[in-house]
Amino acid sequence: CSAISSDNATEQNVFESSSDLEATSPPAADADSSTTQLGFGDLGLSKSVVDVLENNFGFSSPTEVQCELVPAMLKGLRTPIEKRSSALTPWSHEVIIAAAETGSGKTLAYLLPMIEELLARKEQGL
Repeated sequence: CSAISSDNATEQNVFESSSDLEATSPPAADADSSTTQLGFGDLGLSKSVVDVLENNFGFSSPTEVQCELVPAMLKGLRTPIEKRSSALTPWSHEVIIAAAETGSGKTLAYLLPMIEELLARKEQGL
């Protein structure tokens, strides 16, 4: 997966519609290419979530928007509250906004990190 757009200086990621952003998974890398196709596990998702995505829903690889959003959101969720901007408004300046074509995978990109967080809390008995 390659970056669509990122502004690391403000720790704010913004993804805009792109004519080359397709509704399907990105094509696999050519055999001659030095890049490899990332899987859902490469985004930081747990094996149990990856297994459900692949075996129950038939997803084989993440879309571009998922490659960008999922790791960024997981990082935010896994940052301890005391290390965030404030405990009361934990993401006041750490905003992630995605705008892409219908079918590009935005909804799943937002949901997967939340599912991971809920599963982690369940395991912790919270």
